[in-house]
Amino acid sequence: YNSVSFGGYARVELDPFGADVTLYATAPPEHQQSLGELGEGYLGGLMDARWGNMFNTNGCVADGMPQSCDITASTLNSQNGPFEYAPTIDPTDPFGPAAPIDYHPGFVEWLQRNGRRLTTENLFSLDREFMSELLGMAQALQRSLTEDNPNELQSDNNGKNCGILVTFKPGTNNKATGLPNGPSTITYNGAPNFGLGFSVSGWVGSGGIGTIGVDANTGKKVQNPANPNGRWSLEQWTHSWIGENGKTHVQKNTFSDLPLNAAGLTTQGNAFGYYDHPGGPPPSPGFARYDNYLVKVYAGKTVCEVGFHLVQTGNNIRWGRGLP
Repeated sequence: YNSVSFGGYARVELDPFGADVTLYATAPPEHQQSLGELGEGYLGGLMDARWGNMFNTNGCVADGMPQSCDITASTLNSQNGPFEYAPTIDPTDPFGPAAPIDYHPGFVEWLQRNGRRLTTENLFSLDREFMSELLGMAQALQRSLTEDNPNELQSDNNGKNCGILVTFKPGTNNKATGLPNGPSTITYNGAPNFGLGFSVSGWVGSGGIGTIGVDANTGKKVQNPANPNGRWSLEQWTHSWIGENGKTHVQKNTFSDLPLNAAGLTTQGNAFGYYDHPGGPPPSPGFARYDNYLVKVYAGKTVCEVGFHLVQTGNNIRWGRGLP
C-alpha cells in the first residue's frame, strides 16, 4: 500500500508473514535486533512482536543449520528440538565464531523440572548451572554411594559409537607418561604431590575428537588443533572441596578440567587418552578433600560418560563410581 504521511508517497512491501521488506539497501546491520520479530521501529504485521527477531538469523546453529537463537531456545523449551545448537555471537567478540554446545540429554528435562526457560542471554549460564547441580558436592556428604576403590570404571553404554575406560589400578602406570595410577606421589612443579592418579582412554565411532575442554573465560569449546573439524567433543568436569580441620581452604564449583596440555593427552584417529593426578603437598592428619569428576565424550545426542568421586582424609584416599 502507499502512505501519504508527511505529504508524500512511501511504498511499503510486506512478505508473506507480514514483515516489512525494505526496497533499498542500507549499511549493515539493516535492522536492530530487538525482542519483537520486526524490531521496535518497524511496521506491524501478522507476527509483529510476538516471537523472536526474524532478522537475528546468525545467532545459533541447530543440528548444523543456521537458526535464530530465540527459535532454537523455544524449541528446546518445548522438548521437541535438537540437543545441539551453537551461539555464534560472543558478547566480547560479536563477529567471532563459537563452537557448538552439545547439551547433556538430561538438560531439557532439568529445564522443565525447575521451571526454567532458555533465552538468547542464558545459553551458557543455564548449562553451567545444570552441570554444577549434576556434579554438585555438598561439604557434608550425604552418600548413598560407596568408595569401593574399583580398579576400572567404564561408561554404561560402551559400544561401537563411543566408549570410555578410567583406570585407577594401583601398581599400574599410564602408558603415555609412565606416571602411576591409584594413590601415589609424583613430582609436580619440583615438589612431591600426593593424590589419586587415573588414566582415561576411549574411542569414538568416526570423525575423531574435534574439541577438547571448554574455555573458562568464553564458555566456548576449545578446538583440537590436531583435528579441528572432528565430530566429537571430549571433556572432564570437576567439582572440588578442600579443607583442614573443618575449615575450607578451596572450594571450586564445577569447572572444565581438561586443558590442551593435559598430561599424556592423545587424540589419534578415533582413539583418545590422557592422565590426571589430582593431589597436593603431603597432607596433615586433619586434611580432607571431596572431589567429583565427570569424563564425557559426545556428538549430538550420542554420549558416553563416566562419573566418579574421590574422598581423602589425611593420607587415605578412597574412590567410587557415581556423583554424590
